[in-house]
Amino acid sequence: METKSAAREYTLDLFDNKEEITLDLDLKEGWNWVSHNMNNNVFLDKFNNAVRILGQTEETYNDKTFGFVGDISFLKPVEGYKIQMPASEEIEINGLLFNSAHRSIYLSKGWNWIGYPLAHEMEIAQALEPFSPSEDDLIVGQDGFATFYDGEWVGALTTLKPGKGYMYKSASDKRLIYNTTATSSSRMESKARMVEEESPWSYDCTKYPNVMPIIAQIYDNGSAESADNFYVAAFCSDECRGIGYNINGLVMMNVFGNGNENITFKLIKKGTEELFELEQAIPFKQEMIGKIAEPYHLMINENNTSVDIMQNNNILIFPNVIKSDMTVTTGQGIIDRITVTSSNGTIVNIWNQIEDGTKLNVSNLVPGIYMVTIKSGNVVKTEKIIKVNN
Repeated sequence: METKSAAREYTLDLFDNKEEITLDLDLKEGWNWVSHNMNNNVFLDKFNNAVRILGQTEETYNDKTFGFVGDISFLKPVEGYKIQMPASEEIEINGLLFNSAHRSIYLSKGWNWIGYPLAHEMEIAQALEPFSPSEDDLIVGQDGFATFYDGEWVGALTTLKPGKGYMYKSASDKRLIYNTTATSSSRMESKARMVEEESPWSYDCTKYPNVMPIIAQIYDNGSAESADNFYVAAFCSDECRGIGYNINGLVMMNVFGNGNENITFKLIKKGTEELFELEQAIPFKQEMIGKIAEPYHLMINENNTSVDIMQNNNILIFPNVIKSDMTVTTGQGIIDRITVTSSNGTIVNIWNQIEDGTKLNVSNLVPGIYMVTIKSGNVVKTEKIIKVNN
């Protein structure tokens, strides 16, 4: 009997790409929602400066003595993560591209932290073309969110990007399949209603790890108003936590926080510049507030701050560009209150019972744009000022 040599073993790789790619992660100070598109898992040595890394069910801390301690040893390409950084840092990751054409992501009913393991940025409808979402399914990123309504994705989030992590709230258990076609399309771009416009407020989307998405309808004395007529922002005390965008007349906004904070709302009516501080408040939670068919109601009524209008020719703040002092005149005699608010919604100066025309010192302010709110009797007016170096 002749002994034959063993047959050569072959491995037929049907699922792995052979395309080498580089992924640049631009991490900001604070919390970053991230993912990667490598074929292999990415180990934590790439993130040596991270303070904390959260997965949907796991987490790890960076101990000064022992290094990373916790449940997470590496980052998977199909999952999203939240990474807390002590300072901004750019991280480069190299490897073979993950093959999304032959691998799906399991979505359970409810929230899922998902990755975006593709090589190119794509519009949501294009990226999810092989996938069948359910009505009111929701995709949330740090840049905004989109909900599936009446056969299309609607919201301020219009594209999905490599390196970004997302939260997907699914109405049922299903499999998510990405489209591997990398060509760009303008189908959804032409329908995107988010307009980059100057807002009197600003916020830091990396300061807090969690998001509460809100879809709201504005009501003024019981009548529905288009969101296009207002600037809208969410606040926790005097800190701005999110800015609303007009999407088909509705307010859509990401509100950022930790949990259980008391969230209130401020609105400025365009044209008249009336400021409304709504009395209604909701506790922060990681859940959707409102739907397109049933939006949350932002109610402007007689209980809110100011519905009287101070005409532009009745109020003067000069000079227009301020170095150290500003003067406010209203023709009202005594001004009840003057408040200076920074672009992130923080009150930086406040004066009470000021005589009309008094010179006010603002040399303590750093250069930038501020909102000055003047209250005299039942009249409130907000104006923008620019502070420069002394």
